[in-house]
Amino acid sequence: MRILGLDYGSKRIGVAISDELGLMAHGHGIINNTGPEETINQIQALLTQEKISQIVVGLPKTLNNTIGPKAQEVLKFVEELKTAVKVPVFTWDERLTTFEAEILLREMNLSRRRKRKQVNVVAAQLILQGYMDATKKRGIAMIKKIGNY
Repeated sequence: MRILGLDYGSKRIGVAISDELGLMAHGHGIINNTGPEETINQIQALLTQEKISQIVVGLPKTLNNTIGPKAQEVLKFVEELKTAVKVPVFTWDERLTTFEAEILLREMNLSRRRKRKQVNVVAAQLILQGYMDATKKRGIAMIKKIGNY
């Protein structure tokens, strides 16, 4: 069961894919956002090539947990994606992931140009990893609750 993680941007979409067990997120590159139709076609190709079973898209809520203009743009994209693909599509709160990605890349002493190219991919990894970690914890909590551990 592989999961596709997306960091949506109006120009570039960062892509990350989980391993087969859904434990680790790996950067997969960038999709240039050239419009909904072409972008969704590229995502559909990835779904087939990588045998993806679900998609998680970062939702950039504001710091006070509201939906701002950027999040509305992401939600519109998510709705278009949901109608076009046959796998479940979820959103995941991505507050500060781009900021966190920039800090990680700064620590790697990459050039500005390389950082700019990688920030969306690293943000997608952080979104996907956060989603997988949280769903894994929820699964364990449910097992404990059901099994009375």
